[in-house]
Amino acid sequence: SFCESTDPAASPAEEFLLVAHLLFASFDLWFDPFLVRHNTTTTNSTVTMSVFGVDLGALNSVVAVTRQGGVDIICNEVSKRETATFVSYMGEERLIGESGYDKLVRNAQNTVSCVKRLIGMRVDDPRLESEMRFVNCRTCGDAEGRLQLEVQYNDETVAMYPEQILAAFLGKLRKYVCIETKTEARDCVVSVPVWYTAEQRKLVQQACEMANIKSLSLINETTAAAVDYGIFRASQFPETEADAQAVAICDIGYAGMTVTIAKFWKGQMKVLAHAWDHEVSTRELDWALFTHFVEEIKKKYKIDVMENRRAKIRLLQACDKLKCMLSANPKAPMNIENLMDIDVAFMFTREELDATLTAVCDKMKALCARALERAGIEHGKLHAVEVIGGGSRVPSYKQAVSDGFGVPASFTLNASESIARGCAITAATFSPLFQVREYVVNEAPLCPLMLGYHSDKAEAASSVAFLPDVNKTMAVLRDSDRYPKTLELTFNRTDAFDLHLFYDENHRDAEFVPKGKHSIIGQWTIGGPGTGKTTNGSVVVTLKFHASGLVTVDGAHTKEVYEVEVEEKVKKPAAEKKAEEKADEADAGKDAAAEGEGEKKEEAPKEEVVRTKKQQQRRLELSATPKVNLGLTSEAFLACKKIEAESDARDLTIQKTREVRNELESYVYDNRSRISDGDLKAFVTDSDRTTFVAQATEIEDWLYGDGDNAPLAEYQTRLDKLKVIGAACMRRLRLSEDIPFAHGKFVSKVEAQKEIANAKKGKAAHITDEEIAGAVAKCDEALAWGAKELEAYQAKAKHEDPSIAPSTFDNKAVEVENAVKAVVNKKAPPPPKKEEKKEEKKDNAEAEKPASPEGEQKSEPASPAGNPPPPTDLD
Repeated sequence: SFCESTDPAASPAEEFLLVAHLLFASFDLWFDPFLVRHNTTTTNSTVTMSVFGVDLGALNSVVAVTRQGGVDIICNEVSKRETATFVSYMGEERLIGESGYDKLVRNAQNTVSCVKRLIGMRVDDPRLESEMRFVNCRTCGDAEGRLQLEVQYNDETVAMYPEQILAAFLGKLRKYVCIETKTEARDCVVSVPVWYTAEQRKLVQQACEMANIKSLSLINETTAAAVDYGIFRASQFPETEADAQAVAICDIGYAGMTVTIAKFWKGQMKVLAHAWDHEVSTRELDWALFTHFVEEIKKKYKIDVMENRRAKIRLLQACDKLKCMLSANPKAPMNIENLMDIDVAFMFTREELDATLTAVCDKMKALCARALERAGIEHGKLHAVEVIGGGSRVPSYKQAVSDGFGVPASFTLNASESIARGCAITAATFSPLFQVREYVVNEAPLCPLMLGYHSDKAEAASSVAFLPDVNKTMAVLRDSDRYPKTLELTFNRTDAFDLHLFYDENHRDAEFVPKGKHSIIGQWTIGGPGTGKTTNGSVVVTLKFHASGLVTVDGAHTKEVYEVEVEEKVKKPAAEKKAEEKADEADAGKDAAAEGEGEKKEEAPKEEVVRTKKQQQRRLELSATPKVNLGLTSEAFLACKKIEAESDARDLTIQKTREVRNELESYVYDNRSRISDGDLKAFVTDSDRTTFVAQATEIEDWLYGDGDNAPLAEYQTRLDKLKVIGAACMRRLRLSEDIPFAHGKFVSKVEAQKEIANAKKGKAAHITDEEIAGAVAKCDEALAWGAKELEAYQAKAKHEDPSIAPSTFDNKAVEVENAVKAVVNKKAPPPPKKEEKKEEKKDNAEAEKPASPEGEQKSEPASPAGNPPPPTDLD
């Protein structure tokens, strides 16, 4: 896969350096234990979980899985790392991926490709006419004008939404992941073009849900490649944004070209600008060659390829092959056999190809200049230009990119897999199952978003034609803003009101967004506080701009004003006294002053508790009811989800039926001859042999007759019926080899144990000869038993079931081994302790003393007078 991203014209030394660079870039992931690892605080460490990322391409798609230790690309059923983005309907079956691409020529009218370009498209979309060059099935529209594709499925004409086709394809990719990881992986991140609107992004999420996939987020394709570029080069980037490196990521894909310029510094990246062009792609190169050869074939062979759908597809495939050959060779032939009953042959050179691509290359240079202008970077001032996608291998395109930026193009990213790897890494960051090194992505918007509402203070009339009730607008997401982010807006409101979020139709990229009412991407009714409640007159609405490019209202609240009674202590001044009392006090004061008895003291004020009412505020949550739902309606979505579940179950049944039918057919051919006159003949009775051969012949005739399209149950019933005899005789054949082999191993093991027992004889004092003899006898008995059982088995007819199994010998060998080990591994008794030896010596000394004369008693000496005997210890 490394070689796919190298320059075909590069020297061997340059190729070596490029491969080394790629290896070291991957080295950072493989050997950094903190980049991607399981979050053991939230999951059982014994269970291996995984999330995956999908690079959804117009021609080919790539799926990558994040597991503990790194990111891996998943191969499909034919061991390819890229899966063709095709879905073909044939009868009751859906052929998805490589099998769908194989049916493109023979079943073109029911095969869908380039579904990524059809997501969210309407029948009145001006871009549909150009897209129909590569659409082979018929189209129609639903009641709302949404594009549908007509295919023959289940013997009827069915109108499918592009999102249904996408759901079928994503479900197939998920199965690849489940087979590889042996888990039910459901969490993923899907890449989308940067020019996808909020409506299209919502439709992709609905397609994931139809396929039973949990979309953790969506990510722009070139942003995913930038994540793959930046996260593995953390040590090469500066520390601050002021010194950040500006890098352009150019994705030249099958259905369009996208340029993203981003700044990289340690741990973060910031997208400066996006630019894209649908008319710069590899399929436009194919179409340029196609139109050239259509005219050449008319002149030389007098046939019009445009009149025959199959011939048109074959010529497009031949042009794609010619493009690949001319990318590495100066000239190449184009040969098509039996094109409308004529063999076509031409020779084409790279100079002719370059002349054909002059207009496309000019558009590519203009696109690069537009990206530089939007990013505010001068020509030739970029740090690097990374080119990915299938067009990165076309020499003319590579040169046009270098000229457009004034910087030599680099190819250190894998041209086919970098987006998928970036999606898988992003999925790990959104999943609670993993701990990933922090890497912040600041995304740039597709188009500015305007928020409209009705204001009683506004004097001007509505400036939004499709929203007559809106008389005031403001920008909530500008070109200079980045997301994801959360925005809190305050409105002076006391009652319910409506908010409308829509694209700015006056923006330079407004041609890529829907017009009129279809440009509305969100509408909410913010509820009032309710009856009987008073507020402070301001409502705070929280707008959340998600990393997927969608916007939601996360909530709204206001401050409710209410009154409460509180107790306060108030100082009350002393009451005024009468005039006579004041005169007496004045005289008494004069006398006290004259006598020097002290100063006059005033009476202190008294405190009084007073109950008063005060206003307080508390947070009051308000309702935010969405009035515009992006994507399919709930009824249409549920219907599509049900159809996808039924179709998936039908596909599984068809696949299982095909497998059982093939197994039944193989069983007939493999075992009929073996039982009738082969190695199984001796292991089946004559009557069973006759019955099996007759059944096998009958089933063979049925398979190629009435049983060609039989249901699964009938195939399984006939297979089980054959296995009643076939499995029994094959088991006897297997046992005829396994039983003698098991007996031979048994004899070897028992003989070895017998030698071990004999070798222990006389080597240990604590093991007696009788114990050794018993172990040897146990071995002899086992050998005799084994010989008797083998003789009894060999005496039976081969078509009889044996009375012994190989495991019986194994169990007997284990029994003998345990018996021998119990003897030879017997532990010696422990030596006596020292205290015990002393007691033994004392006992022996007392035993050696002469005995006292019979009848003589030994008395204790009397205590001296005045010395009483020691007290008795009662404790």
